[in-house]
Amino acid sequence: MNYKDKFQDKDKNITLYNMDCMELLKNTEDNFYDLAIVDPPYGIGEAGEKNHSRCNLGKAKKYKNFAGNDIEPPTKEYFEELKRVSKKRKEVLAKFDLSKPYSLTEACDLVKGISTTKFDASIDICVRLGVDPRKANQMVRGTVALPHGTGKDIKVLVLCTPDKEKEAIEAGAEYVGLDDYIDKIKSGWTDIDVIITMPSVMGKVGALGRVLGPRGLMPNPKTGTVTMEIGKAVTEVKAGKIDFKVDKYGIIHSSVGKVSFDGDKIRENAFELIQQLVKLKPSAAKGTYIKSIYLSSTMSPGIQIDAKSVTA
Repeated sequence: MNYKDKFQDKDKNITLYNMDCMELLKNTEDNFYDLAIVDPPYGIGEAGEKNHSRCNLGKAKKYKNFAGNDIEPPTKEYFEELKRVSKKRKEVLAKFDLSKPYSLTEACDLVKGISTTKFDASIDICVRLGVDPRKANQMVRGTVALPHGTGKDIKVLVLCTPDKEKEAIEAGAEYVGLDDYIDKIKSGWTDIDVIITMPSVMGKVGALGRVLGPRGLMPNPKTGTVTMEIGKAVTEVKAGKIDFKVDKYGIIHSSVGKVSFDGDKIRENAFELIQQLVKLKPSAAKGTYIKSIYLSSTMSPGIQIDAKSVTA
């Protein structure tokens, strides 16, 4: 291979290559890497600005000098090469059939067996709905109380007036206050999972929309995070209540547990979420509502679930 630049640190067993990734992949033997990490977004050059919806002209100009030839979205060949050189993927794909739909029970048992991480990986579910999120009457958003929680230690911030602080603390909120935390968030602090607040202070909280909105942290009455029942809201979140919202592609993404959960707990959490989605079907949605369901763990392939077996 013709390397533009190569750096080796033999003591730490690290080799860095500065070259075209496709050239490197094509010259790598099968099942060579334990883990491949890629760095989206793709297409941040001038041509990429035209081809990628997430790139705007400002970003294209900003990154022009760094983008090099990485100005097009990755090709199918690129992902095929990544699969070829990955050790773990070959081992995982020997355990199940990517093209086969499984029952929810089977999928929940399988997903535990294909997790290859050394940490307690999250179990995630993706449900593609037959809705058009661009239309207000087809937006799907809500909350659900997972019977067994997500397995994650949820950090809660309560923005409230002084008379509600004791209630929030007793319910288990990690952070309680108002103006000090608003200033802290304006400075970039977002090390929290959920924010709960009161209607009377939404005027102040609303000013944080640009920071909280993109991170999915903005309180909303529809998800129960803008309420006068502060203690109850904190308790529900701590017990496993989650909120969800369909993305622009019509997909709901949610965590439904950890690999350390037994299969039945994962199944019951996933089933509860799916049933809630069925209840929230917009009257304007036509045709098949639950189009596909996939279950996966962190860094594992998705296991297809037979939607009819869950919604029938």
